[in-house]
Amino acid sequence: MKDSISTEWDNINNLLETSLPQEMPQEERMNMLKVRNANLIRMFQSFDGLDEAVKVALMKTEEMDKEMTKRITSLKKEANEIESQKRALFEKISQSVGAEEVARIKDANEVLLSLDCEKFFNPI
Repeated sequence: MKDSISTEWDNINNLLETSLPQEMPQEERMNMLKVRNANLIRMFQSFDGLDEAVKVALMKTEEMDKEMTKRITSLKKEANEIESQKRALFEKISQSVGAEEVARIKDANEVLLSLDCEKFFNPI
């Protein structure tokens, strides 16, 4: 996901680089090309003079960026919920069979999480 949006911003920067007016001050050009935020790019005086295709591409990349942010937020929330459920399960197991058994299960869980699952699903 991160690589995908990074590629999109690279594309926007390339598009901007070829579309910016030659008379644009070099420092402003360099600053504009460093930015990976649509709102900040729109703040540059030269933005209004850009081709409509560049503006549309920027808007699409901005939407992708927003969607990625929403997805990351959702995944973090989901991960937190899973972690909370896991802690509750370990607490329930601890009350049922004791702390030593919980420690054994946690150790087994860590071993399983460290395994390369690809080997199980795509054996060579």
